[in-house]
Amino acid sequence: MKDASGRWVGWGIGDVDPKVATFGAATTRPDGTLLVPVTTHGRPPTVELYGGSGATFRRLVRVALAGDFGAGTTAVVAPRPDGSVVVAEATTPRLHIVDGDAQRSFVASGLPAPPLSLTFVTPTMGLAQVDVAGCARAKTGCTSRQEVFTTADGGTSWRPAP
Repeated sequence: MKDASGRWVGWGIGDVDPKVATFGAATTRPDGTLLVPVTTHGRPPTVELYGGSGATFRRLVRVALAGDFGAGTTAVVAPRPDGSVVVAEATTPRLHIVDGDAQRSFVASGLPAPPLSLTFVTPTMGLAQVDVAGCARAKTGCTSRQEVFTTADGGTSWRPAP
Protein backbone atom coordinates (compact mmCIF):
# COMPACT_ATOMS: atom_id res chain seq x y z
CA MET A 1 0.00 0.00 0.00
CA LYS A 2 1.11 3.61 -0.38
CA ASP A 3 1.47 6.12 2.41
CA ALA A 4 0.29 9.76 2.23
CA SER A 5 3.41 10.79 0.29
CA GLY A 6 2.90 8.07 -2.33
CA ARG A 7 5.73 5.78 -1.11
CA TRP A 8 5.13 2.03 -0.90
CA VAL A 9 5.11 0.74 2.66
CA GLY A 10 4.90 -2.81 4.00
CA TRP A 11 1.72 -4.35 5.24
CA GLY A 12 2.82 -7.33 7.28
CA ILE A 13 1.44 -9.14 10.29
CA GLY A 14 3.00 -6.46 12.51
CA ASP A 15 0.56 -4.00 10.97
CA VAL A 16 -2.56 -5.86 12.15
CA ASP A 17 -4.58 -3.79 14.58
CA PRO A 18 -4.73 -5.71 17.90
CA LYS A 19 -8.21 -4.28 18.53
CA VAL A 20 -9.54 -6.24 15.54
CA ALA A 21 -10.80 -9.75 16.27
CA THR A 22 -9.61 -12.69 14.16
CA PHE A 23 -12.06 -15.22 12.71
CA GLY A 24 -11.14 -18.90 12.75
CA ALA A 25 -12.31 -21.51 10.28
CA ALA A 26 -15.98 -22.41 10.45
CA THR A 27 -16.78 -26.04 11.26
CA THR A 28 -20.02 -28.01 11.18
CA ARG A 29 -21.54 -28.92 14.53
CA PRO A 30 -23.25 -32.29 15.14
CA ASP A 31 -26.67 -30.64 14.69
CA GLY A 32 -25.66 -29.38 11.23
CA THR A 33 -25.23 -25.73 12.21
CA LEU A 34 -21.92 -23.90 11.92
CA LEU A 35 -19.43 -23.07 14.68
CA VAL A 36 -17.24 -20.00 14.14
CA PRO A 37 -14.48 -19.13 16.64
CA VAL A 38 -13.51 -15.48 16.98
CA THR A 39 -10.29 -14.63 18.86
CA THR A 40 -10.00 -11.22 20.51
CA HIS A 41 -6.56 -9.86 21.34
CA GLY A 42 -7.17 -7.71 24.40
CA ARG A 43 -5.99 -8.27 27.95
CA PRO A 44 -7.04 -10.96 28.63
CA PRO A 45 -7.58 -12.46 25.18
CA THR A 46 -10.79 -14.43 24.58
CA VAL A 47 -12.33 -16.86 22.16
CA GLU A 48 -15.97 -16.24 21.41
CA LEU A 49 -17.79 -19.18 19.85
CA TYR A 50 -20.62 -18.27 17.49
CA GLY A 51 -23.19 -20.72 16.19
CA GLY A 52 -25.71 -20.43 13.41
CA SER A 53 -27.23 -21.65 10.21
CA GLY A 54 -25.27 -19.42 7.84
CA ALA A 55 -27.78 -16.58 7.69
CA THR A 56 -27.96 -15.81 11.40
CA PHE A 57 -25.32 -16.29 14.09
CA ARG A 58 -25.37 -15.74 17.83
CA ARG A 59 -22.63 -15.87 20.43
CA LEU A 60 -22.80 -19.17 22.28
CA VAL A 61 -20.04 -18.63 24.83
CA ARG A 62 -16.95 -16.59 25.63
CA VAL A 63 -13.79 -18.35 26.88
CA ALA A 64 -11.28 -16.21 28.79
CA LEU A 65 -7.69 -17.08 27.91
CA ALA A 66 -4.35 -16.36 29.55
CA GLY A 67 -1.09 -15.34 27.94
CA ASP A 68 -0.98 -13.49 24.67
CA PHE A 69 -2.46 -14.05 21.25
CA GLY A 70 -0.68 -11.86 18.74
CA ALA A 71 -2.82 -9.69 16.51
CA GLY A 72 -4.02 -11.61 13.48
CA THR A 73 -3.69 -15.03 15.10
CA THR A 74 -6.46 -17.40 16.08
CA ALA A 75 -6.79 -19.80 18.98
CA VAL A 76 -6.80 -23.52 18.23
CA VAL A 77 -10.41 -24.68 18.50
CA ALA A 78 -11.64 -28.25 17.98
CA PRO A 79 -15.28 -29.32 18.06
CA ARG A 80 -15.96 -32.83 19.35
CA PRO A 81 -18.67 -35.16 17.97
CA ASP A 82 -20.77 -34.75 21.15
CA GLY A 83 -21.09 -30.98 20.55
CA SER A 84 -18.52 -29.93 23.14
CA VAL A 85 -15.56 -27.80 22.04
CA VAL A 86 -11.88 -27.84 23.04
CA VAL A 87 -10.00 -24.50 23.04
CA ALA A 88 -6.20 -24.36 23.45
CA GLU A 89 -4.08 -21.62 25.00
CA ALA A 90 -1.27 -20.15 22.88
CA THR A 91 1.57 -20.18 25.40
CA THR A 92 0.93 -23.24 27.61
CA PRO A 93 -0.61 -26.70 27.10
CA ARG A 94 -3.73 -25.52 28.94
CA LEU A 95 -7.03 -26.65 27.42
CA HIS A 96 -10.57 -25.40 27.96
CA ILE A 97 -13.53 -27.74 27.46
CA VAL A 98 -16.79 -25.97 26.64
CA ASP A 99 -19.97 -28.04 26.88
CA GLY A 100 -23.03 -25.82 26.58
CA ASP A 101 -22.76 -23.22 29.34
CA ALA A 102 -20.29 -25.32 31.35
CA GLN A 103 -16.55 -24.72 31.06
CA ARG A 104 -13.59 -26.43 32.65
CA SER A 105 -9.90 -25.75 32.21
CA PHE A 106 -6.80 -27.82 32.95
CA VAL A 107 -3.17 -28.22 31.99
CA ALA A 108 -3.00 -31.23 29.69
CA SER A 109 -0.39 -33.70 30.90
CA GLY A 110 2.02 -35.12 28.35
CA LEU A 111 1.93 -32.23 25.88
CA PRO A 112 5.38 -30.60 25.73
CA ALA A 113 3.99 -27.36 24.25
CA PRO A 114 0.67 -25.79 23.21
CA PRO A 115 -0.98 -27.63 20.32
CA LEU A 116 -0.81 -26.14 16.82
CA SER A 117 -3.89 -28.13 15.85
CA LEU A 118 -6.38 -30.47 17.50
CA THR A 119 -8.93 -32.92 16.19
CA PHE A 120 -11.28 -35.29 17.98
CA VAL A 121 -12.80 -38.36 16.32
CA THR A 122 -14.89 -39.19 19.40
CA PRO A 123 -15.56 -37.15 22.54
CA THR A 124 -12.56 -38.88 24.18
CA MET A 125 -10.18 -39.83 21.35
CA GLY A 126 -8.16 -37.07 19.72
CA LEU A 127 -4.92 -35.98 18.12
CA ALA A 128 -2.75 -32.93 18.76
CA GLN A 129 0.03 -31.57 16.57
CA VAL A 130 2.78 -29.91 18.61
CA ASP A 131 6.07 -28.14 17.81
CA VAL A 132 8.88 -29.70 19.83
CA ALA A 133 12.02 -27.55 19.93
CA GLY A 134 15.33 -27.77 21.72
CA CYS A 135 18.95 -26.64 21.59
CA ALA A 136 22.05 -28.75 22.16
CA ARG A 137 23.93 -25.88 23.84
CA ALA A 138 22.50 -22.48 24.77
CA LYS A 139 21.27 -21.11 21.43
CA THR A 140 23.30 -23.40 19.17
CA GLY A 141 22.43 -26.70 17.58
CA CYS A 142 18.73 -25.93 17.77
CA THR A 143 16.09 -28.11 16.17
CA SER A 144 12.34 -27.90 15.81
CA ARG A 145 10.05 -30.68 14.68
CA GLN A 146 6.35 -31.33 14.72
CA GLU A 147 5.07 -34.35 16.61
CA VAL A 148 1.63 -35.90 16.95
CA PHE A 149 0.19 -36.83 20.34
CA THR A 150 -2.92 -38.90 21.13
CA THR A 151 -5.49 -38.80 23.92
CA ALA A 152 -8.08 -41.36 24.91
CA ASP A 153 -9.58 -39.42 27.86
CA GLY A 154 -10.90 -36.28 26.19
CA GLY A 155 -7.66 -34.31 26.38
CA THR A 156 -6.60 -34.59 30.02
CA SER A 157 -3.55 -36.75 29.24
CA TRP A 158 -1.56 -37.17 26.02
CA ARG A 159 1.21 -39.43 24.74
CA PRO A 160 3.28 -39.50 21.56
CA ALA A 161 1.52 -41.22 18.68
CA PRO A 162 3.05 -44.59 17.79
